[in-house]
Amino acid sequence: MTPVAYGLLAGIAFGAISVGVMLPLQFADKRSAPLGAFLNRFAIGLLIPLITVGARRVATRRGTAAPASRLSARQPTSIGMAHLR
Repeated sequence: MTPVAYGLLAGIAFGAISVGVMLPLQFADKRSAPLGAFLNRFAIGLLIPLITVGARRVATRRGTAAPASRLSARQPTSIGMAHLR
């Protein structure tokens, strides 16, 4: 299944759940409130499989700071630790 198909399926499912929860509630405009909720959840469900977050890079910390093995025990790692010299 393609990411677009997953998005459509998830959007319809999330929208249906959102509307289902709202059915017993009372609204002045019984048509527009569930329609707005459905469209909101449908858009979220559609976008979830289409967006790449890059969590692998964040989780592995590639390219950010020096590894801990390069830091000396005497070298302060922040300004607040300067008194430890």
